[in-house]
Amino acid sequence: MFEEHFEKYIKQCRWFGGKGRTIKEIKVSDKITLPSKDFFQLLIVDIVYSSEQSEKYLLPVGFDDKMIQQQGKIAKVIYNEKEGVLYEATFDEKFRGLLIDLINQNKKINLDNGNLIASRGKYFNSFLKDKKLPENSMISQAQQSNTSFIYDDVFFLKLYRRLQIGENPEAQLTKYLTEKTNFDKLPFFAGSIQYNKNKDETYTIALLQKYITNKGDAWEYFSNGVKRFLNKAAKQSQYAQTEELIEPAITQKVRLLAKRTAQLHIALSDFSENGNMKPEPVSKDYRLFLYESTMELANNIFSELNFDNYGDLIKDDVARLISVKDAIFAKIQEIKNMNISGQLIRTHADYHLGQILFTGDDFIISDFEGEPTRSFSLRTQKHIALRDIAGIIRSFHYAAYAPVLKNHSQNGQTPLFTYWAQQWYQYISEVFLNSYLKDVLQANFLSNVPEELDYLLDFYMLEKAIYELDYELHNRPSWLMVAAKGVLQIIEKRVEVHHFVKAKGEKYD
Repeated sequence: MFEEHFEKYIKQCRWFGGKGRTIKEIKVSDKITLPSKDFFQLLIVDIVYSSEQSEKYLLPVGFDDKMIQQQGKIAKVIYNEKEGVLYEATFDEKFRGLLIDLINQNKKINLDNGNLIASRGKYFNSFLKDKKLPENSMISQAQQSNTSFIYDDVFFLKLYRRLQIGENPEAQLTKYLTEKTNFDKLPFFAGSIQYNKNKDETYTIALLQKYITNKGDAWEYFSNGVKRFLNKAAKQSQYAQTEELIEPAITQKVRLLAKRTAQLHIALSDFSENGNMKPEPVSKDYRLFLYESTMELANNIFSELNFDNYGDLIKDDVARLISVKDAIFAKIQEIKNMNISGQLIRTHADYHLGQILFTGDDFIISDFEGEPTRSFSLRTQKHIALRDIAGIIRSFHYAAYAPVLKNHSQNGQTPLFTYWAQQWYQYISEVFLNSYLKDVLQANFLSNVPEELDYLLDFYMLEKAIYELDYELHNRPSWLMVAAKGVLQIIEKRVEVHHFVKAKGEKYD
């Protein structure tokens, strides 16, 4: 009906992930009219690309015949013989209020080809203030691939924009952790909206959670700590002890983050009759999956990598990457024949410091959606818990080197900054890893064999660093140095974070 107006608007939206692709056609495959005196529709839009697989996006729209809507204008149109503005409804507070009202009512909207079901979570009412629905809402500025609303600091609603068939992993995990486990360091599940089409297609439209008052995220917290550390360390000789230069509060918070991570994994490893959550033994198929997926990505990267294309700061690292290509591929090859004990469990799937809220005295683990560009089947793939640990350690590496990159762009390369950044990263990673292993000592989801833990942490960190290489290569070439150093430190054994892995029965400091 309005498809001819969509391409120009969608291309400028933050949540649209296909900006670099050529759009062949845009068509509305489904439209859901919401019960309201105002005109609001949820449009399921099929975006057909000229050379890649098509994608589905959610586009909520409203119609304003009074011409007063200022934000999210899509086009002037004629609807029901009235001239007005077609606009994105997320900018309308009445639309945002309607969504939470539908969830509160457990509303089911029957459609010609299915239904829309809004459902309250088990603890929805306990989150309300004075047993009343929040009256005000605003769009959060934090999201990019989705659109989120904050309701009077009571609720946080995430509206999923790119849709895939199946229950969204974030809605699934958040509900499970909230209603079936004792883990409480997450934004609790409060409700969801689901679209069921023709009995065989299910799409998660929205997730409602308890709002968490916070002071930013763990990335911001630890990045600020790095800056203070580097400023202090720059005045010291290289013989100074790293431990003495790091603020005790930072070390304490690292241990706390390790504890929260351990608690999450223990909750996810508890026996469950739910097949989606039930732990599984490590299989040959899983090892083959790791090998094939990592090898494919590595092959793609080395076909594009050319150290002549980069500046002096990263040219040496890229050159060394190319020189150790065979060693990288050999490391990946080893996983096929590695005997691995322990269990495969559901994990966070995209665990880094930016996914963890900092309240001022504690950490809240959020955003269980997984990597948005990947399929649901990959995001719900069970892994060994060390994969999440590798994600956090790689995130610490990025936090350590961010000031180095900034300093280089302003003042040229400073080896002293690089030296102390590496010391901070190594020390903090050691504290985090040892604290985590101590906290999961009695659990059964990790191997008891130190050599296995060593190898697996190495492998997952290599997998993560290779993924980062791919991202930086195509999006932020100036950050390629951090990912390259991550790979080199594993292959060349120059810095061995895994060296601190101890047997689970061994005493920890």
